[in-house]
Amino acid sequence: MTLAMNYLIKGAVFALLFTAMFFVVRSIRRFDPLKKLQEQMEDWERQRLLEQGKSHTGWLERLLDKLDRNLTQAGIKKYVPKGTAEVFFLSCVAEFVLVFWCLGEGILVPFMAGVAAVYVNILLIDILRFKNRRVTENHLLSMLGSISDLALTENEITMILYQTGQRMPYPLKDALVHCHLTARNTGDTGKAFYELRRSIDHPLFREIMLLLELASRNDSNYQKVVDGCRGMVHRYLKEEKEKMAVVRNLLIEAGIMTLIAIYGISTMVHGFAVDAGVTGGFREFFFQNPAGQVCLLIYGLLFFGMIQTIFKFAKR
Repeated sequence: MTLAMNYLIKGAVFALLFTAMFFVVRSIRRFDPLKKLQEQMEDWERQRLLEQGKSHTGWLERLLDKLDRNLTQAGIKKYVPKGTAEVFFLSCVAEFVLVFWCLGEGILVPFMAGVAAVYVNILLIDILRFKNRRVTENHLLSMLGSISDLALTENEITMILYQTGQRMPYPLKDALVHCHLTARNTGDTGKAFYELRRSIDHPLFREIMLLLELASRNDSNYQKVVDGCRGMVHRYLKEEKEKMAVVRNLLIEAGIMTLIAIYGISTMVHGFAVDAGVTGGFREFFFQNPAGQVCLLIYGLLFFGMIQTIFKFAKR
């Protein structure tokens, strides 16, 4: 394949991707499915109703809703307020096209490099979400203690959360303060709590906030709610400590087995290539030989599957 033909193919792929993404984003902005879904939620059951309604929405709406929630939970919107799901989607496409276009000749290796570049973005979001989740988890007990103390002199729940947020680190501080500001500006406490539960990626935090919202609607004693939540947190933290020990062992074992598998399979396949008359080192084999490129693709898929499985287990 000549150099001119190679760039011609890449140019055609770029044009097709750009055209497709233009129409996708235009349709998203025209119909704005996320905004319509949220406007239909009028009471404190927004989160549950949203989950039930997902079975009646299209895959694109569900994908964008999940991506938008992940960007919020990762803290991306703190630094890029206009970093919507559409913007992130388009930036990933642009990054893929740039890497695909600039990375030498051929199709398979540039394609894998572009996919890897996009996956790094998604992996970074998952890492930031996981980090914020750990910070939230480590401060759940201190948050409950602050809520219990402030409930002695304050009855309005969003004001209690606002004052509690002043004592907490990010992301709890931003989430709790934003909840109070939303409730004050809109007069809709249900919407404020919905956005609060959506902004933090921790199941126990969401459950605590739901219980506090219900207590505020029923004029319940916040201190009794907090005392019950403390027991849940203690049990959760004990189980989480045991689980993280298992995750660390899985990471070590998976890393060792992956390195052994890559070295063994690479050596074997490279030996077959040498026997078949293909010369050159590992770099030439994996990036210039079709068999080596297929092996590289398999390694990438295995690595992707391993990372996703570990993250899924760690977030349970």
